[in-house]
Amino acid sequence: MNKINGLIFLCISISLSNCGDKSNTRIESDKPVRNLAINKSNSYSTLFTDSATVESFIKEQKLNDSISHDMRVFYNARNFQFAWFSGDGLTEQTFTFRSLYDYSKDSAKKRVLDYKLDNLMLNDSLKSIRATRNITKTELLYTWRFIQYLWNNYPNKKLRNNLLVKFVPAQKQGIIERAEAILEDDDRGSNAAYNSLEKELEKYVAIARNGGWPLIPLTKKKYKTGRTDTVISIIKKRLQITGQFADKDTSPVFTPEF
Repeated sequence: MNKINGLIFLCISISLSNCGDKSNTRIESDKPVRNLAINKSNSYSTLFTDSATVESFIKEQKLNDSISHDMRVFYNARNFQFAWFSGDGLTEQTFTFRSLYDYSKDSAKKRVLDYKLDNLMLNDSLKSIRATRNITKTELLYTWRFIQYLWNNYPNKKLRNNLLVKFVPAQKQGIIERAEAILEDDDRGSNAAYNSLEKELEKYVAIARNGGWPLIPLTKKKYKTGRTDTVISIIKKRLQITGQFADKDTSPVFTPEF
């Protein structure tokens, strides 16, 4: 499952950084629609804000019409749940987007957000987060940054809007279900690296759907060439599935090729 989870985030990261579309037409997003199917029992994050807080932030920051509109689309699609924070800490997408965003050119005012995020990410003792006024503002500032990033890198409306509502899950979703959603999504755009990762993801999802990996019992810490053990046969078969062991040998012997 860890392998699949890693491939999911690599696919998302490449999709987010893939800026192949060069259309310069700025078209407004669709009208914000509140997703009332999301509630505290099925939401991705356990923290929520409300429309009044979002509108107050938009007014306070004097956001332009395009960014304001996308802020509303973003939070209505999530039924105003947080995207970057949850009750047990920062969400995985916070780290993913943080690694993609080039903050070296940020002004001193914007660097304050970077310092806050760095402190939170480096706080290993952080086990619980509440929707305080400070955390809520940090959440909204980070969403503003994310939306600005999309506008700067995705002039194409379809790709931008797709990432706007899908980059951070709105509902709880298992790893396999999320992986399959990525494989079925035709609106992410692609490049050679993305296509290669997508093929790997498809392979591991198929393995998981067919029962997953056979259990490998840990009978010894080290195996030497020429020794025999049933565990060696299991490992060979597993490596053959992933293409890491080209030899057709499935014997329990630790061969030089193995």
